[in-house]
Amino acid sequence: MRFLSKTGNVQRSAVIWNAVSACLTSFQTMLLLMVLTHFGTPEHSGYFVMAYTAANLFMHLGKFGMRQYQVTDAGNKYSFREYVASRVFSVGLMAAALVLYLLYSLLFNGYTAEKSAVVALITFYRGVEAAEDVLHGRLQQQGRLDIAAKILAIRSAVFMIGFVVLYLLTKNLILTCAVNAAVTLFLCIILNKPYYHTEQDGKTEQKEPSPLFRFWPLVVECLPLCLTMVTYMYLGNAPKYIVDGLVSDAVQTRFNIVIMPAFVGSLLCSFIFNPVLKRIGDLWQNREIDTLRRTTRKLALVPVAVDAALLLGGWFLGIPILSAVYGVELADYRLTLMIFLLASGAVAMLNLFVALLTAMRKQKHLLLAYAAASLLLLLAGRPVFSAYGLNPMCWFYLAVLLLVLAWCVGVYWVTVKKSDTAEVTDD
Repeated sequence: MRFLSKTGNVQRSAVIWNAVSACLTSFQTMLLLMVLTHFGTPEHSGYFVMAYTAANLFMHLGKFGMRQYQVTDAGNKYSFREYVASRVFSVGLMAAALVLYLLYSLLFNGYTAEKSAVVALITFYRGVEAAEDVLHGRLQQQGRLDIAAKILAIRSAVFMIGFVVLYLLTKNLILTCAVNAAVTLFLCIILNKPYYHTEQDGKTEQKEPSPLFRFWPLVVECLPLCLTMVTYMYLGNAPKYIVDGLVSDAVQTRFNIVIMPAFVGSLLCSFIFNPVLKRIGDLWQNREIDTLRRTTRKLALVPVAVDAALLLGGWFLGIPILSAVYGVELADYRLTLMIFLLASGAVAMLNLFVALLTAMRKQKHLLLAYAAASLLLLLAGRPVFSAYGLNPMCWFYLAVLLLVLAWCVGVYWVTVKKSDTAEVTDD
């Protein structure tokens, strides 16, 4: 394990490996879907897309929105032991939610046994990431994001290679998912074990009569963040849920091929923001407001630049490249792609303001906006799609995202403004 911890320059290593893990994670779904569309069946492509979509949603329930809170916990309000205990609880909650989702989908949404099995196995794979995330948050808090990024990069690379090789050999999607989920769990244990410890430097833990009372306040405090991240993930994938069951697997696959590259930009931006989370927390904790403002302005240029490049490239090259890569005719989806590239920029900017408002402990304001937007899409999404078609539904989706972004920017601006004249208390 010397490779994981040995480095000449920790900060440079963190940036490099965070970028590597970001690329692997961001392009993982695209690569695997490409293999399935070329060498598999339309059913397998449709199963995989919905499995990954559902798994990402459940993974954020398992993570409980706690990574950003943990990394920006500059005052060590909670011990690592309490973070670990809370993660055991949240991963258990994730498993229970998966069971309920599969039961509902089997009974009311036309899921087959094979599709349900694929969803369960991909969710298990993402659940491993949710479990290890608490340790990676601790490593980042201690200034060793490089170790966490290396572990994530190794696991992602092995999963992708193993998935492609096994599927090409067997054409059995369930077997492919099951074997690679097991390998992922094994790698997680082996790679993370040397860095697991529950000591909290400089903090004496009080003994409580039950472990519940040690971690429960943390769960309660992070519940708004959890609900925010779950609704955030729903927002990011709402169009997939809206059309699920209303169109064929082939149409859904083409739709998701167009959506997927659009959100690669937002995923990359989220990983770019990840290394500066601790700095944002420290700036707010120390009330270095002017520096925080300047940092925010610089970071806000990242999603703007990324999205501008994606829009330019997407208009001229997006559809031809996607059609060639995936072997599917997508000429009718150019406008859909451009709408989602715009949505990608909005989501990327939201990633930044989620980090900022989390450091400011404004979780409840995030939850209010995300819950309202999710409810609006849940109630109106399918009626809009049924009445007006695909692209009007996509414009409606983009408008909802922009309203959420405007709310978050407003909360940030008001909070920073107040800090100039008075001390801002946590929510």
